[in-house]
Amino acid sequence: STVVKALEAITDSVVPTGWMLESHSSPGKIKIALAGADELDGSGKLVWIPFVVDLEAQTGDSSVIHFSNFIFNDGNISTELHNGCLTVGVGTEEVETTIPKVFLLSQNSPNPFTGATEIRYGLPENSYVEITVYNLLGQKVVTLVKENKKAGYYTISWDRKDESGKKVATGIYFYRMETDKFKATRKLTILR
Repeated sequence: STVVKALEAITDSVVPTGWMLESHSSPGKIKIALAGADELDGSGKLVWIPFVVDLEAQTGDSSVIHFSNFIFNDGNISTELHNGCLTVGVGTEEVETTIPKVFLLSQNSPNPFTGATEIRYGLPENSYVEITVYNLLGQKVVTLVKENKKAGYYTISWDRKDESGKKVATGIYFYRMETDKFKATRKLTILR
């Protein structure tokens, strides 16, 4: 049964004149279309999506809401979910809208993957960060990040190549993020 249900998309009167918003929800999904003739610029709230949680169907203390398949002008765009707010942007490296309250290392997406995957992480303070991929034997495959970073949210991409630029074999790998105050490891899977 469905635990979390999206009701509809609401513009809260922030969509500019000449723009349209349509939404359709079904169990487990919501589709939103926003269209207009003029370019949008600036930042701020554009769309609200209220959810209802079925407490009888829910197991555990929380429900997970997964956002996927964002398309913008016929192309995929990056997304970040933090502090209860979904940020959608066209940037590839850094989302500068807010600073996280805690360190975080998100699960890579897509996972499993065949060509490339993205890893998102957040720093609540300026930090020296290392993110390294290891094989099942614990051997280093590639270091993706090894530098000082300002507080904020980041996204990096891994094209499944090792330090020498060769594609690694299919299988299970681990990626580890380390700072002076935080360490976390996650598993990723490469398919053919």
